[in-house]
Amino acid sequence: MNKTELFSYLTNSVGGYTVGEMLLNLAVAFVITLFIYLIYVATTKRVNLYSSFGLVLVLTSVVTAVIMMVIHSNLALSLGMVGALSIIRFRSAIKDPVDTSYIFWAVAAGLAAGTGNWLLAAVSSALIGIFVVAFSRLTRTKTRSLMVVRGSGFLPESIAAALEEQKIPYKVKSRSDEGSSREYIYELNREASDGLLSSVKALEGVASVNIVSGADV
Repeated sequence: MNKTELFSYLTNSVGGYTVGEMLLNLAVAFVITLFIYLIYVATTKRVNLYSSFGLVLVLTSVVTAVIMMVIHSNLALSLGMVGALSIIRFRSAIKDPVDTSYIFWAVAAGLAAGTGNWLLAAVSSALIGIFVVAFSRLTRTKTRSLMVVRGSGFLPESIAAALEEQKIPYKVKSRSDEGSSREYIYELNREASDGLLSSVKALEGVASVNIVSGADV
């Protein structure tokens, strides 16, 4: 292969896409990314979901599909695209590593859809979605609560008796006794009922009872 043939091989595309194929690739990337976002919403354990994260996933997948169609079967253009994309730096911090994995999933779906591997994109996303849902159910965090009791002169034994009466497993997380002021923090292994709140509040010496509930307490 001489220099002319090598240059022609590097710069000429082997084949292009029709308008129908391009639209179908983008549609597949879009639909699969919607499925990815539904899995994300169904399995995430955070209370505050990012409202724009679904848009981020869709844009990531669709733009990746466009890039793959641009550089398809053109080695020189693909090398130039890699060099151009390497200068991009993302400054926004992702707090949850799980969000990063969903972005990679969207990129993979865009790669497969952009190259016309629709079956691979659909089957792999379905299998990953099944795994994510199953793993999320197996590792679901138990609902726990923190009960903060403040007052002066109350007996911890009375609070323990109220917890045992409600059949709530507990553990003392913190205790503070500053003269006439006393504070105890209990970790409850399930949601506290209104009956527990009333019974503890009625104990002698208890000034206030606060309960903080949540899966990530």
